[in-house]
Amino acid sequence: GTIDITSKRWGPHHGPQANILSGNATYEFAGETYDTDHPHFTSPGSDGCVTCHMASPYGAQAGGHTMSLTYDYHGSERANTAGCESDLCHASMDDLNPNGFQDSIIVRIEALRTLLINDGVIDPADPDYALIPDVGPLTLTLVQAGALYNFQTFREDRSNGIHNPSLALDALDASIAAMGGR
Repeated sequence: GTIDITSKRWGPHHGPQANILSGNATYEFAGETYDTDHPHFTSPGSDGCVTCHMASPYGAQAGGHTMSLTYDYHGSERANTAGCESDLCHASMDDLNPNGFQDSIIVRIEALRTLLINDGVIDPADPDYALIPDVGPLTLTLVQAGALYNFQTFREDRSNGIHNPSLALDALDASIAAMGGR
């Protein structure tokens, strides 16, 4: 069980959001099953991405056809939570980091990055990508490749877990444990 990687950009990139939302985005380690059922994908009446990202607009900066959830309000970034506060979802939200959830995902992504750097999988000089040797491929175990794949998935998603909270927690925690962390 090894895999040879020849590109530092190996793995998912630039748009795994739909796969994360549907729960089809991650590497599952032996003996692991991730919780993929969550209300952002399964709420009755939910139109998927449109529900949150195209909610009542804030001018031309957020919501509507912008797909953006944040906007500039007199020099500070604000969240357009109109879609989150629909009848089907959250009664009241004032930011996109409820109870520090996104902060906890950022900590996990960074912990996994550190483990991958320390294991020679990620390039410390370019810490978003695999460390490809000057000669030959980077040969990884399936655990290393799976952890790198999950790291890339949630790094590239850029929602810090909000698109599928339970999947983000499960996959990142399993990746960290598989790499010998926590």
